[in-house]
Amino acid sequence: MKGQTGQRRNKPAFFPWKTPAEPLMPAGRAAEGKRSGFIVYHNSLAKTLWDVLILLATVYVGVCVPYNISFSTHHTLVSDIVVEVLFIIDIILNFCTSYEGKSGQVVYEARAVARKYIRTWFFVDLLAAVPYDFFYFFHISMTDFIHLVKIVRLLRLLRFFRKSYLHNSAIVLVILMSGFALLAHWIACVWVVIGLSELQSEESWSICWLQQLGKHLDTPYVNSTTGGPSQYSMYITALYFSLSSLTSVGFGNVSANTDAEKLFSICTMFIGALVFSTIFGSVTAILMRTFSHPSSNTAHVIKQESRRVQPSPSERTATCQQGTDDRPWDRKPASRGNERPKRSQAGGNLNKSWC
Repeated sequence: MKGQTGQRRNKPAFFPWKTPAEPLMPAGRAAEGKRSGFIVYHNSLAKTLWDVLILLATVYVGVCVPYNISFSTHHTLVSDIVVEVLFIIDIILNFCTSYEGKSGQVVYEARAVARKYIRTWFFVDLLAAVPYDFFYFFHISMTDFIHLVKIVRLLRLLRFFRKSYLHNSAIVLVILMSGFALLAHWIACVWVVIGLSELQSEESWSICWLQQLGKHLDTPYVNSTTGGPSQYSMYITALYFSLSSLTSVGFGNVSANTDAEKLFSICTMFIGALVFSTIFGSVTAILMRTFSHPSSNTAHVIKQESRRVQPSPSERTATCQQGTDDRPWDRKPASRGNERPKRSQAGGNLNKSWC
């Protein structure tokens, strides 16, 4: 009795009022079962809202960093500093966030959480969280260098491809369409950089696409620095060129004239042929898989209803023949004494099914 009571005491009790924020830990897993007081549950509502905020900040980085690099501006200095502060806070929170282990158990131990984060996303987040914009307050003339270093922040976009996100079709659809839009934005920014660089050349500044755009808008360049279209018109035209090249529906009104522009246009066409078929093929597959569920459910209901209908005489005959082909008394019995009861029982069941 003492042994039994000891075993009962050692069994973990089940508390039905435990919330998902405090999952039950099985006995014998001390490394994953110990919970530190400052560890946050990774699926809690507060952590989910924080992740959404960080994703929005990451999208902001993916949009503004290439734009500022292409036009050599830093008008978004305040918002960039806010994003840097958010990234620094996110690094601290990731050291205090639980994760799901390989066995499906939630790990709360602080040392294991820190070790997991350092092996995965720590160095990427650290490079993205370096406060590059604080150099402006020290009047350091490294604008171009700071803009180029900020490209490292685009590595945070890899967080969109977490395994937890890829299980949801809606999230995958949003990621694919957002990725296509970001790619078009980046190509537009590179197209602007090529146009501005061609203006510095004495041989090609008069035929580059920015000069042609300025002539079309009655704002031609007098030289490489004065005149020309507005920044808004430049970006909209570049975005129009990138989308028309990626989708292979270009009308030729924004065309490549110099050698550098032609080489970049060729690369854009190759990228568009690959990305357009891949992304929109995946989108089509997701939509077909999503909208095929109602039809399959309807077919399942019809099949269940058809089973309730009484079978026809031909179906009854086929069923009877199938039953006599696999008669239990044709099998080798275990003993001679049990042969007669099996025959009578099988015959009674066969007659009972059609009565």
